[in-house]
Amino acid sequence: MKQKEIGKIEYQNTTNHKITLKEDFELNPEIGNEILLSYQETEKKTNELTKAMIIDIKDNEITIKLDEKIPKAEILDLKIPENSASIHHPRQKINKSIEEKNLHKLVLEAAKIHGHICPMIVLGIKVGADGIKKLNLRHEGMEDTLVLTETNSCFSDGIQTSTGCTFGNNALIYRDYGKTAVTIIKRNEKAIRYHYNQYNYIEKNYPDTYNLFEKVVKNREGTPEEQKQLQKKWTEIALDLLDTPLKEMFKIKTTNSTKHLNLPKKAPIFKDRYCSDCGEKIMAPKAIKENKEHKCIPCSNKNYLQLDGSGLKEINQKNNNTTKNKPP
Repeated sequence: MKQKEIGKIEYQNTTNHKITLKEDFELNPEIGNEILLSYQETEKKTNELTKAMIIDIKDNEITIKLDEKIPKAEILDLKIPENSASIHHPRQKINKSIEEKNLHKLVLEAAKIHGHICPMIVLGIKVGADGIKKLNLRHEGMEDTLVLTETNSCFSDGIQTSTGCTFGNNALIYRDYGKTAVTIIKRNEKAIRYHYNQYNYIEKNYPDTYNLFEKVVKNREGTPEEQKQLQKKWTEIALDLLDTPLKEMFKIKTTNSTKHLNLPKKAPIFKDRYCSDCGEKIMAPKAIKENKEHKCIPCSNKNYLQLDGSGLKEINQKNNNTTKNKPP
C-alpha cells in the first residue's frame, strides 16, 4: 500500500528546496529544526530517508537545506526528532542531555569549539552540567545564570558548553587566580564552587601519558606521530573520567548567598565615542581623552590588557611587550 503523500517539493538548487505541506498535515516546525525526510523518487518505488534543516517558514511552506542532494520525489513523511534545537530554543539538545545525564553528547558539543577531546574539557562539562542541574537553572543568556571561572584552560571550554555562559553574553566572569576552579551561580540566590584537588591525578594513574604530555605539549618536542598518540590517549582518559564521580575529583561547596562573590551588576549599555585618528567607534569607557579629543587605545599608544595562554597581562604598546601581570 502506497504511503500517503504529505507535500510537494520544489527544487531550488542542489541542497535547498521548498516543501509545500498539505493543510491537514500536523507539524509545528521552527527555523533551525533538524528534520528526517522520507521520500519516494519519481522513477522508483523504494522509499529513502535523509536529513535536513529548516531554514525558512512561510505559512505552510518551509524551506529546507538538505545534507545531500536528492532526486525529484514525493515527500512521504517529515519528522522533527524530539528535542531538536531551533532558533527559539537553541539549547534544547544540551538541556535535555544534562537532564538525562547524557554527557557523551555534551563532549561532542564541546569538542566542536575546543578542537579536540581532553580530560579537562570533560571535567568542565561534568562540573557545569552538575551545577546547572543542582541549581535548577535554564540558561537563556540574560545574566541570571553566571559562571565565575578561575582559569582560562581547557576546563573553561567545557564549562561554557554545558552552562551556556560565555564572554559574549556577559555571563562568564574571569578572575585570573590560576586555579582549576569554578563557581556556578544563580544570581542573588545560591552558588556552588568546584575546586579540582586531584593535582597529580594523570601523573599517578597514567604515567606514560603524563610523560608524553610533558614532551609533546610542555616541551614542544614531540613528533607528529607522538602528537597523534597523545591525542588518542588523552581521549581515552577523558572518556574514563565521564564515569568518575565528581566528589572524587573536586572539593564542592554550596553557599545560600552570593554576596561573598562580589559579583558585577548586569552589563550596562555604554555610550559610543569615535576615534579622532582612525574614525572607528569605541565604547566610551575605553576611549582615551587627549586634548579634548577621543582616541582608541591603539591610536593613543596606551597600554592594554590581553588575555592569552598565560593569563591576563598588561601589554606595553611602545615596547610591544608585557609590563606586568594584572591582579584580578
